[in-house]
Amino acid sequence: MANAHLAVDLFKTHTYDFKLKPSFWDIKTDDAPQELWVNVLYLEEPEEYERKSQPIAMLSRQRTPVFPTFSVYFDRGGTSLVKIVNMSKPLQVSEDIFAKLTSFTFRFFRDVFNKRFEMETSTIPYWVLPVCKNLSSFQDLNFDILFDWQLIEFVHTHEEIAINPNDPNQYIDKFLIDRRSRSRRFFVSEVDLDLTQLSPIPDGACTAPFSNNIIDYSYDAGKKGWEKWKGEVPEHQPVLVSHRVLHRINMLDPATEREKTQVTLAYICPSAFVVSVVSILDDLKSIH
Repeated sequence: MANAHLAVDLFKTHTYDFKLKPSFWDIKTDDAPQELWVNVLYLEEPEEYERKSQPIAMLSRQRTPVFPTFSVYFDRGGTSLVKIVNMSKPLQVSEDIFAKLTSFTFRFFRDVFNKRFEMETSTIPYWVLPVCKNLSSFQDLNFDILFDWQLIEFVHTHEEIAINPNDPNQYIDKFLIDRRSRSRRFFVSEVDLDLTQLSPIPDGACTAPFSNNIIDYSYDAGKKGWEKWKGEVPEHQPVLVSHRVLHRINMLDPATEREKTQVTLAYICPSAFVVSVVSILDDLKSIH
């Protein structure tokens, strides 16, 4: 309300017309769409993100206008332009494809943003899908080539990724979510074979009140400890060197100095977590 020329009395909203959202997003039918228009979003400088990534696509019921590029700012100070490719033809949607699109979109918001929605045809304004990595161009590609259908199918048929316990390296580059408090999320970078679940938390890593060792922190158990989960905790399990995901939603503004320097290094045990099915998967055949 600081700008007097633009300020409007919030208690007199009935005296002028206003919209809660653009009419573009109005849904005019309860039927599943027969076709969807595709916009591919990709980072011009993906190395600035400092993690593996792949482009995504937003699919809408109507064709969108041409969007300009814009900048996003990452947690540690990196930045990249986001470029958007507006595909000239729509995706033809069968009943089977529609179910898979909805499954992936639901899981995307559930795992990435910890948001759970009622995914009903009459309320979904758009869908999100993964795009294949390492494509040199996106414009007018065949949709069979453009989308990562292998990952889409996997997400549709699996609640989480089951890791082979004999190969803890399968956790590397995966996205882990706390089974009990889904707001605690981590990216795994490596396995530390010199530590056990009862080892003290190494200096310089994330900790929490009453966490005396790695298993305490993994279960975020507080004063009560993790004994009530003891029956489900393996006697031996790997220790994963990870980075906690910050609760920073707005990537349109640069990170603050506090955010850039906030400790994210963490040592966790996998039994407290699920492995998200939207993790970047280089080889699904290796997942058991």
